[in-house]
Amino acid sequence: MGFGEVGKEPIDNVHFYSKSDLKTAFKMKKYQVSSLKPEKFHEFLVRVYYDPADQKHQREVQQKAEKCFHEWCKNPENTFIDCGNSDSGKEDDDDDDDDDEDEEEQENEKTSSSKIFNDPIHGHIELPHLLVKIIDTPQFQRLRHIKQLGGAYLVYPGATHTRFEHSLGMAHLAGSLLKVLREKQDKCIEKIEKDINKLKELKKKQEELKKKPEKLKKKEEELKKTEEELQKKEEEQEEKKKELITEQEMLCVQIAALCYNLGHGPFSHLFEKFIHKAWPAAAGGSGDDQQPGPSEEKKKKEKEEKERASDDKWKVASIWIFLDIVRNEGLNTELTNKDLTFIQMLIEGDYKAAQENKSFLYEIVANNWNGIDVRRWDYFARDCHYLGISNSFDHQRMLKSAQVCKVNGTNHICFRDKVADNIYDMFHTRYTLYQQAYQHKIVNITENKIIKALLEAKDVLEISPISPVSPDDIKQKIKNITSSSRKRKMPSSEDEKSAKFIKLTDHIFEKILYSSDDKLKDARKELEDVVMRRLQKCVGETRLKEIEEKEAFKDNWNKAVDEWNKLHPTVFLDKKDFSTEVIPLDYNKGAEKVIPLDYNKEDEKEVDPIDHVYFYRKKQHNKGRKIR
Repeated sequence: MGFGEVGKEPIDNVHFYSKSDLKTAFKMKKYQVSSLKPEKFHEFLVRVYYDPADQKHQREVQQKAEKCFHEWCKNPENTFIDCGNSDSGKEDDDDDDDDDEDEEEQENEKTSSSKIFNDPIHGHIELPHLLVKIIDTPQFQRLRHIKQLGGAYLVYPGATHTRFEHSLGMAHLAGSLLKVLREKQDKCIEKIEKDINKLKELKKKQEELKKKPEKLKKKEEELKKTEEELQKKEEEQEEKKKELITEQEMLCVQIAALCYNLGHGPFSHLFEKFIHKAWPAAAGGSGDDQQPGPSEEKKKKEKEEKERASDDKWKVASIWIFLDIVRNEGLNTELTNKDLTFIQMLIEGDYKAAQENKSFLYEIVANNWNGIDVRRWDYFARDCHYLGISNSFDHQRMLKSAQVCKVNGTNHICFRDKVADNIYDMFHTRYTLYQQAYQHKIVNITENKIIKALLEAKDVLEISPISPVSPDDIKQKIKNITSSSRKRKMPSSEDEKSAKFIKLTDHIFEKILYSSDDKLKDARKELEDVVMRRLQKCVGETRLKEIEEKEAFKDNWNKAVDEWNKLHPTVFLDKKDFSTEVIPLDYNKGAEKVIPLDYNKEDEKEVDPIDHVYFYRKKQHNKGRKIR
């Protein structure tokens, strides 16, 4: 390239291609790029932008406009220098170049419409055109206004990252993991193919030797053995081909990873806690104290509340909103009924519905088997970065070692045995994040204040999650979208389920805080306390040797307060002034939010993080097994 040599331009021998034409290479002239040293210390750049009113002919009009711009710059009456920086990136010297074949444009369209994002965690990541279509929708852009860590930014000033970039990271890691798995599958099939070819050659030689009379019986036995081995290898090859990840499956898994967070409400998991308190009957609270013999209407309402406050409600919302995007953007031409159902099951982490030879695909986005998935890989790295917490876990090391192995007749994603310590690092990172950030005492206190504000404002501002959606509703919606009548309008009831919810973002905080409505006075007071730091004070914390039930734990503390008041009558402690909370901190996959105190202690078991993780050895790379 001659870079740095006297009298030579660095780009003289460098070729470029444009976004609109990926196959044609061209050189750029010196004046078309920024030089290392400016000729003047004060200069101006003039840019002309095109605002397409007609999206259908956008590409054609833009190309013509660029040609017009270049000719305008070349006009001798002007003193312009044509820098040539447009979306196409090159000049069109010939009119004939405009008459490109339609087939070539269509061939380049999908590749050229992919997009590269500069992510602070993963660097430059490229996502396919279909994912870009989903990203460029109001439903997905809403995630820019939902903070990943809820109220944690009120304690950690850097924790302002959102569900938007987390979703991009998930999609990128899902694509990277799928590529690694597919490459290793291809290598495995290539190896089997070579073995088959060797066996075929051996069989051919043995058949030729069989014609010779001497030692005929021994040669027949050798030939039979070779034929059996060949048949076994061919069967193995066919089995491996069935396990191959297809391009469409790779696309669906990436879409599921991208859309996994669509159903989150304001402040992410904080909104789920709000739902449990807003509809206690649904969360297993006051609903048990209802009077006997409720009316049918009351039963129906209680059923809806249970659905509304389900732990996985946000996943259902994610699926519903994703289907809205598919319908609104006409993506049903690229995604079939089977694809949409597959994406739904990936988001839900539904192992029961998994195909036997493709079950490992359900371990990528939301892994309910052992908790090792791209969702955690991204948020561990991203949260540590923005919180300023050191991260000893290297997800790239695990990603590179991943491969598909059959264990007890089921395909799982397995890892090399030497990365077992890295898995402990992963779960230790999770523990550290929960202890230092997610369950930080001031984070919990501020989030409880925000929840109280939302409860006070719930009826006034009509704050609620997505309307209850049943599995039959989702099934019917998928059927409607992928039916032969592509342009059929969805029933209005389907639009109403998500219409209000997709308008809810973290901006609800400012909406309440700066409201002058007297009905929001109490809610406003809670948020003013957060802003002015008028917060509860932590009296202390201790570790429990055994898990206690909710009521037993409260009674235990109340008795301690009563005993104190008896011994110290001059200082009275009012039990109403105190609240208690149990924070679970564990290494295993666990729950991603605060566990209520009304669970049964018998359900809580000590689980080693790698109990459900399978590994392979260097010399036995096709056999997955557990290690201790």
